[in-house]
Amino acid sequence: MKTLLEKVEDISHKYSTQAEKGINLFSLLRSHSDEVHLHSKFIAELLNPNGSHGQGRLFLDKFIQLCGGNVVDFASPNIKREYRKIDILVRSGSNAIVVENKIWAPDQERQLERYHNTMIAEGATPLLVYLTVDGRTPDEYTRGALSKDEIKTISYKEDILKWIEDCKQEVTNVPYLHETLQQYENIIRKITGTTMNDKETDEVIELLKQEDHILNAAKIVESWNKVKIQAEWNFWKELCHLIELDMPGSILETRKVSWEKVKDVVKKKKKGNPWYGIMLKLGENGNDQICLFIQRGIGDLYYGITVLGNGEDRDASGTSKYAALAQSISRLNDTQQEKRWLGKKVFSDPINFKQFNNPNTLKLIKPEFRHGYVGKLWLEIKEYIAACEVEAFIETTPA
Repeated sequence: MKTLLEKVEDISHKYSTQAEKGINLFSLLRSHSDEVHLHSKFIAELLNPNGSHGQGRLFLDKFIQLCGGNVVDFASPNIKREYRKIDILVRSGSNAIVVENKIWAPDQERQLERYHNTMIAEGATPLLVYLTVDGRTPDEYTRGALSKDEIKTISYKEDILKWIEDCKQEVTNVPYLHETLQQYENIIRKITGTTMNDKETDEVIELLKQEDHILNAAKIVESWNKVKIQAEWNFWKELCHLIELDMPGSILETRKVSWEKVKDVVKKKKKGNPWYGIMLKLGENGNDQICLFIQRGIGDLYYGITVLGNGEDRDASGTSKYAALAQSISRLNDTQQEKRWLGKKVFSDPINFKQFNNPNTLKLIKPEFRHGYVGKLWLEIKEYIAACEVEAFIETTPA
């Protein structure tokens, strides 16, 4: 087994590019998962016919085709970022491509429906594009009244990676631009866990044909679900332990993750529901409990402030009763007040249990890494709790 893993590591090292080994300017300047300031900004710059790349419509036309649009419908394109909270907007007359860019940030309620209505009100027919790491379909919570068929889903893992590779091929005679695209490709491979190129994959396959390597590889595949369950469950247990040390008795047992919940989701059982985590009470406001909720969700691990009305449902979070608190903590969050949240945000150094392929998530199986990582996340949560000043809100607000 050790020989197989060592040989795979040798192959991986062999195919590492100089761009991967050296300094990556994108990582240096921004977190690789910063969808607003890194990914949306860079993609929008590539789409801009007047962008600094100097390639006119070359990248834009390939992107329009990728999204299923017609290039001739965008004769006079205007590229905007964060227009009415739309991540990327490609607009030409009555035609529009609306890109919602989701890497780690949690979804917002009826988000795509709002963008659709914004464009309709402005006299444009929108092509809604939902861009995620894995190409998942947005659920009804995000779509609102829109159907699945009204939204085009694309992924970084396949579509954006292929788009960047195609763009690279077009600018082999422009070294600085080719290298920039290569470094961005490396960032995409990092967030999607697709670090192997075709040649590397072929060499690994040849390795598996030798001796009994394929049998050993099969044992690893057979154990993979157990690895995922153990890594995630140990994470939650260690986080619970730290919370109990600092805030004893704050965890609500009825809203606490269990081993069974983790197992059912990882094994994709019908009863498996990924919307679990750890909820801890920060204070009481009349019959309501104001809580901090750390939630797994579809895969992005995030946290935020929620309210249990009468200790039961969370719909009180979206009411005007808590609008002042939601507004006061809005600067801390990645999303604004909605039905079940006063606001929520993704960890600054994220993990994704659904994808289970980025380095942070994979290394959670190692106790020494997990201990340091969970400690860092809990410190981030404590700073967030302190900044929210929930107790001050309760003291100055009638129940």
